Amino acid sequence: YSGIQDYLAKHGNLKKKLRKYAREGGRVEMLTGRLNAEAQSMVKHCILASSRRSIFSLPYQDIYPEMCRKSTEIDHPRFLHFICRSDEHFFGYHSFVRFNTHLRCIHGAFNRDLPTTYHAYENMIYRVVEYAVENRLQNIYFGPVLNETKRRMMNQFIPTCLYTYSKYPGMLKVFAPILKKARMCNKQIRSFAGIQEQGAS
Repeated sequence: YSGIQDYLAKHGNLKKKLRKYAREGGRVEMLTGRLNAEAQSMVKHCILASSRRSIFSLPYQDIYPEMCRKSTEIDHPRFLHFICRSDEHFFGYHSFVRFNTHLRCIHGAFNRDLPTTYHAYENMIYRVVEYAVENRLQNIYFGPVLNETKRRMMNQFIPTCLYTYSKYPGMLKVFAPILKKARMCNKQIRSFAGIQEQGAS
């Protein structure tokens, strides 16, 4: 993109979401290095709020929220944190490491304990893209595309695989049919990934 307007032109619905978020007092702050104690606490809260609504627990689920919080103690200018908040609420965040040509997301979550975040997620992605364009970065790696909102805002896809693990083999057989109907396997995301439905030509 030569400017952020190029990105907006490809996402006609985004301007409305930017306006709604702003009307609710939402803003996206970009902070570098170590976060203060309050922000560190909210990072952990957002991770926990998201994981409580997850179907699966990861093998390291018990230590992951604290791992994310500890990473926000790193005092280095290449660690960037895009914080979505208003005067009343901490909506969520994404943390990145900046390299010479690109950004890589290391973790992020939103406060799913709130009834709504007023499109904070889309506003965060927009602000990260704006930062990358302004700083002439070539790519942003946002991580796995697991929902339709994120899929619509991406313009390139690198195939990845997600694996489930259980020490009880029977559990894998039980959950296999459920996974096929999960949001991460819906038709739009499968099409975006170049995966054809069975029986399709």
